[in-house]
Amino acid sequence: AGVEALAGSKVEVKAEAMVSNGLPMVVAIVGIPSSLEVDDARLKLIKKEGLIDFYERLGSTELVFYWRGMAHGAEKKVVVPVTAAIPGTYTGRSSRAYLYYESERKAWVPPLEVEVEAA
Repeated sequence: AGVEALAGSKVEVKAEAMVSNGLPMVVAIVGIPSSLEVDDARLKLIKKEGLIDFYERLGSTELVFYWRGMAHGAEKKVVVPVTAAIPGTYTGRSSRAYLYYESERKAWVPPLEVEVEAA
């Protein structure tokens, strides 16, 4: 699992099945720094495009993506456009991924850090 901020105000989420067989339902919780705003219409479009099976928001600082399953070696990549709202330096919560029924075995990644400059 991985999360990084891309130039042009986007957050990229990657999940990869690194096991010898496929995986059942996979969950990725993405920490979004507090100054970044996510467009709900874009999340609906990402779902409609089939890049994720389901999503939900945990407040304004976390996104949860669900995939019904992943084949061996499959990689899921989701790019979420965000809008920077308030200048400053911000750090989100740590992101993590796990199997839906094995939440005690999470794969953690460092928090996303962004610097928003005044226009």
